[in-house]
Amino acid sequence: MTVDPLSQVSVEREILRISGLLDHQVGEVAKRARAAAEAEVAYKLGMARATLVAGGKTVAERDAEALLECEDAYAAHKGADAVLLAAQEAGRSLRAQIDALRTLAANQRAAITYSEGVGR
Repeated sequence: MTVDPLSQVSVEREILRISGLLDHQVGEVAKRARAAAEAEVAYKLGMARATLVAGGKTVAERDAEALLECEDAYAAHKGADAVLLAAQEAGRSLRAQIDALRTLAANQRAAITYSEGVGR
């Protein structure tokens, strides 16, 4: 398999393209963070209400009964957290791609400088 080297212009275009994706991803992370926070609030409030009316004898029994009452809210809370983590990871991946392209661009600039004999 042969890989053709990217031109400096191609690298710069790709950096700009991925930067646009990263900007979009930042907005997605913000949306996911809000959804995760809302799901957590709903779960915690439901858990508090259910704990207050739980009839178990021990704290563990009351907590268990309350959790069973809040099963859907807990699942929504954990699901929203998972989606948030995935969105954050996508942003980190885009940043890593930009960093790799920046390294490639710097190497190309250094090669051009070296080939022209500048800096001797």
